[in-house]
Amino acid sequence: MQHHIMRVSSPMLIESNSWLKCYRTYKFSFVGKPSAPPDVHSLATGSDEDNTTTTLVHVSWNGATEVKTWNLYKTDDVGNIDSPKPVAALPRMGFETTLSFKGFASYVIAEAMDRHGAVLGRSEVIQTVVLARLSTVTIARESEWLNRKNRRTDTTRQAIWLMRVIYINPLVSFANGLFCGMTLLVASRALWKAKWSRRRNDSGHKQLPQYDE
Repeated sequence: MQHHIMRVSSPMLIESNSWLKCYRTYKFSFVGKPSAPPDVHSLATGSDEDNTTTTLVHVSWNGATEVKTWNLYKTDDVGNIDSPKPVAALPRMGFETTLSFKGFASYVIAEAMDRHGAVLGRSEVIQTVVLARLSTVTIARESEWLNRKNRRTDTTRQAIWLMRVIYINPLVSFANGLFCGMTLLVASRALWKAKWSRRRNDSGHKQLPQYDE
């Protein structure tokens, strides 16, 4: 059975088909928030005429109803973003949106934004598929950028480890020692109070001396 929603001055708005032979159709607001990340497919093509490279990224998120804008970031294999500013941004164009930018990115991340600018979700790190041979300069620049990013990551990890050794570990040890000392102090005070209370009870139950009249 088919159901249609139409206006007098416009063509058909909604058409629904139901295998149930029912004369009712219900329409209501629906907000889709998928648990899976967005789907991304990244391609890189080179041009022999001007010796440039273009990266095309196709993004979609099946079931997501609140996506208004897609942001594209250049990253490395572990997800370190090149810059807080996206290399490309485009309003959502139907089910699938294609973003492009001049340049080559070995790995990309797509970010879905709602109409208020809030992040709805991010894709996984996606490796770009190279469709045509890239220039030597493009490959060298990308390799240099990835190596610099990896060195920066290693330096950050070393700094975090050094900070843990110099500051965090001594603070944790001091906090543990302070906690143990306070625990012993509270336990000693409780034992002392219990012992003092027992002494008072024992002295209160002593038999008073008897005097002859």
